Amino acid sequence: MSQTANEMNDKYGFDAEGLRAYAGRYKEDAMIAVSSSGGAASALAECVIEEGGVVFGAVYTDDFKGACFACAKSKEELLPMKTSKYIMTDKRILKDGEWVSVFEEVSMALTGGSTVMFIGLPCDVGALLVYLDRQAVDTEKLFTVDLICHGPTYPEVQKDYVETLEAKYGAPVKEFSTRCKAKGWTPPFIRAVFENGKVHKERFYESEFGFAFRLYSRTSCFSCKFKGDDHKADITVGDYWGLKEGMTQYHRLGVSVLFSRNEKGEALMKMLSARSDFLVEDADKTLALDNNRNFFQRIKKPEQKYEKFKTDFEAHGLHYAVIKNPDYKIHKKRILKRRIKGLMPGAMIRSLKNKRVK
Repeated sequence: MSQTANEMNDKYGFDAEGLRAYAGRYKEDAMIAVSSSGGAASALAECVIEEGGVVFGAVYTDDFKGACFACAKSKEELLPMKTSKYIMTDKRILKDGEWVSVFEEVSMALTGGSTVMFIGLPCDVGALLVYLDRQAVDTEKLFTVDLICHGPTYPEVQKDYVETLEAKYGAPVKEFSTRCKAKGWTPPFIRAVFENGKVHKERFYESEFGFAFRLYSRTSCFSCKFKGDDHKADITVGDYWGLKEGMTQYHRLGVSVLFSRNEKGEALMKMLSARSDFLVEDADKTLALDNNRNFFQRIKKPEQKYEKFKTDFEAHGLHYAVIKNPDYKIHKKRILKRRIKGLMPGAMIRSLKNKRVK
């Protein structure tokens, strides 16, 4: 049963009536497998590239200890923009061996007549639009895509994590992902490949990096001004959480949800729908919003735990900050419980569940 505009406003805290929701994914499993969800952001970027435009998006630095922006003019150059970056991205881009403002580069591309797509976090898009407005830049050829955002952690967390792995495996990292689909869409795995051929893999939320991500977001994220109808992008993209196995639109490797909020967003969706390699369907907006609360809700700051983690991290590093956190024992118990469950045959698990129900 559909909800009225007032009911949705009361439920989500913003007017969601004008928001259009879509489900999307690549048709080929191999393409979904290397994407964070269903690959919608990549497919949207490809639409712009195919029309002769350029795309600005986040990439890891060469040493995988940070993230910055890059400009793609070909599909090959889009590849480093794939997969989620769970850290704050430097708002600079490397051009001719020098670091320059990504906002300035977007401005120059638009002024030069190029069609431009900018993909970033909601605050990145908001900052870009303010910059372009102040510079009186014509944004008719600008398309913006933001991502459903939990709130990134600090790049120092990833730097510490990567350096710890490099010390353990005795070689620099040459590939890194926080959304490896080792067992399908969920749970996400960290996968790091080293120059000596060794490979590290662990569940993201069981890692020390994942522990920090949940707790240690940027302080500005706790008062985020870009939630609900305060998103400034033409389209917001994320995982279509809430889909379950057996539902028509479900795919074991992931499905994207896309929220379109204006005419440019609908123009992009029209281009996406015309692709032969990408499947687009209307999504259940209520289901999508119910299971993507980061679209309209700010995360809450765990004051005491946050400050202790921050102090411990700055003084002693990631490992010390994690093991000294009050939630660490609960975290370890959950990991142990999951591992024990993984060793048990399915029939035994079902039997224990049935006993609890009785």
